[in-house]
Amino acid sequence: MKPEIAQIVATLEMLTDGLYYSLVGDEPYKIVTWEIEENGEFTFENFLKNIEALIPISGEDFLKNIENLKPLSLIAEYKNLVDLLQSHLVDLQVYSYCFPKLPSGLFASEVTIFDETKTQLIKGVPVIIGATSTGEWIGLAPKQYNTTESSPEFNIPEITVSEAIANLTKQLQEITNSLAYPLREYELTKVQPKWAIALTNNRRTIIEKILDGAQFTDIRSVNSFLRIRNPEYETSDKELKLNQFFNSELTDSKVYNLDFVIAGEHLTIHYLLGKTTSNDWVGVVTNTYTC
Repeated sequence: MKPEIAQIVATLEMLTDGLYYSLVGDEPYKIVTWEIEENGEFTFENFLKNIEALIPISGEDFLKNIENLKPLSLIAEYKNLVDLLQSHLVDLQVYSYCFPKLPSGLFASEVTIFDETKTQLIKGVPVIIGATSTGEWIGLAPKQYNTTESSPEFNIPEITVSEAIANLTKQLQEITNSLAYPLREYELTKVQPKWAIALTNNRRTIIEKILDGAQFTDIRSVNSFLRIRNPEYETSDKELKLNQFFNSELTDSKVYNLDFVIAGEHLTIHYLLGKTTSNDWVGVVTNTYTC
């Protein structure tokens, strides 16, 4: 660990010692680090893969899973979707978005989407991305019953596309508008038939935009998360100091929320992260749940 990272970790451990985030329970904070020499460039996609919230799966495994769907008419609908994607997109990638691997000591660290044998192909929600011949990236994912959305300052702007790409998007909307993704009893999230479709002009932002559009993630400021200047909440001295640290000692600080609806309750994993002078990322993670 770099001396700079070690110093930041030590400071965060001091600032969060005895500090709990309160909503429906009191949850501690755990330290999170991302060193680029070890993990590569920090992107939301890379981060989610690192914490095992985004698991790459093959197109063949995805289709095998679809073949088990009922009614059988769904199989044909999904094959139409895959055929359309394969005929218009390159670098096609299917992910399973699911519950992340968390540090021990958090309430949500005991939640898992895998059985003991880890033999199931897809236990999360499918996220499909691919590039057009003109360089745009398209993402698709079934939408979750949720109401969260990123703060406006973190929204990825919409892009202008050609008529051909607009027509492709329209075709995808027509296919997915009533395309159900049945969830098995052991799965965590409840999704609605309608899928989200996102477009960006680069690979770096497509996962962030599609998961936000599908209401599985949102991004907010550290101030907002710690309820600074919230008249309905009395911010503690420790929270004020933690907020000041993120805003003065780190750059690009933000809170990445991973949102899950489980049996009608909302469980959210909160990653408070900021960038160091050496372009590494350091922060803390906690979780909340609501009844």
